[in-house]
Amino acid sequence: QVKESVLVRIILKYLGARNIVAWRSNTGASVYEHNGRRRFVRYGVRGSADIHAIDPNNGRIVCIECKSDKGKQSEDQFQFQLDIERSLGIYILAKDLDDVVRYFER
Repeated sequence: QVKESVLVRIILKYLGARNIVAWRSNTGASVYEHNGRRRFVRYGVRGSADIHAIDPNNGRIVCIECKSDKGKQSEDQFQFQLDIERSLGIYILAKDLDDVVRYFER
């Protein structure tokens, strides 16, 4: 079983080797101190996919959520999927590299 973080790296390497514009999308929150004050900063879009790419054939956004064999989408991730698909984007729930290869090599 491949860890999700490893799968993200594998997919990003594959996309890079094919010269497909792609980037890792991190979401979360951090607390840091600035000028003696603690600050809470939220970043990214809740439920956003792990990887975003641009399909070089049609310019559509391709969002790739990486999951291990036992991994499940959260409700926020499912809502993000629906938003992308309603906007005519492509959403791939990838359990392995083949899930991504099937889309880009169709």
